[in-house]
Formats: sequence, structure tokens, C-alpha cells
Amino acid sequence: MSETPDRTFLQRKQDLKNALRQEYWKKITEPIDRHPGAYLMDPGLQRYTAVQPTRYQYFKPTLYSGVMYICVMVIPFAGTMWYFKTSRDAREKAIRTGQVAYADRPCKFV
Repeated sequence: MSETPDRTFLQRKQDLKNALRQEYWKKITEPIDRHPGAYLMDPGLQRYTAVQPTRYQYFKPTLYSGVMYICVMVIPFAGTMWYFKTSRDAREKAIRTGQVAYADRPCKFV
């Protein structure tokens, strides 16, 4: 019976997770090389924090990043502004045409 690609991928992922767990326990329980209360340095986390100040210097704009910017920033902002503008215009039109009595208005001068 042959294994599916998903199964082999999951098996490799599980093997890597177990290897990292074994390495962590080996380092954390080492009585000679490790001082009590000392931190274990994670190389991946160290690389991540080191690259944070310079990530915008190496940013390359692509079509995907442009589309994501439009979808995440421009469309929600424009949609919100459109909603507020149309609802305000409809409320103002109802007040100006006399469909809402003065006593029922939310903002009164009296």
C-alpha cells in the first residue's frame, strides 16, 4: 500500500516536531552547559527579531501585495464612507421633506 503525499508530508512534519522536542529537552535538562534560570535561544526567533527593523528596506512591491493592500485598506475604507454618506443623506432627505416630525428628530435645537 503506497502512502499519499499528504500522509508523507504529515509524517515528515511529525518527525521534525519530535526531533525539535528531543533537542529542546536535551538542552533544557543539560546540567553542565546550562546555568539555572538562563534562557534558551531559539535561532528562528532570533532571526525574526533581527530582521524586523530592516524589513521595509527589502520590501519589493508586487501585484499580489498591491491587490492585498486594496482589499484590506481601500475597499473597507471606501465602503464604510459610502455607507455613512448614504445613510446620512437618506436621514437628511427624510428630515428636509417633512417625513420626520421635529419632536421625533434625534438632534433638536430646543
